[in-house]
Amino acid sequence: MKEERINEIWAIFLLAVTILLFVSLFSFDPTDLSFYTSNPNVPVKNFTGMAGAYLAGVLMFTIGRASFVIPFITLSWAVGRFIGRIPEKSYLKALGAVVLTIATSSF
Repeated sequence: MKEERINEIWAIFLLAVTILLFVSLFSFDPTDLSFYTSNPNVPVKNFTGMAGAYLAGVLMFTIGRASFVIPFITLSWAVGRFIGRIPEKSYLKALGAVVLTIATSSF
């Protein structure tokens, strides 16, 4: 029973991360950040505030539109935890997710 509860907690955490990432990427505006423009938006237009603006800014700057792959990866991990499927060799799954994101960013 305890392991099921831990899986549910992980799933809820991953779902929250998924929602935060998706909303911050969806509402990304390059003029929110001071390192993109000399006159940033004073009221941040990103729906998740300044933290979401910087998170989306870093992701969009480093890997571009492939950043939208990351919420789908975390969503699949959250669903897997909810249904009780714990991935075997999770380090290989994480490495595969990184390779998928890098490969997607090359398009």
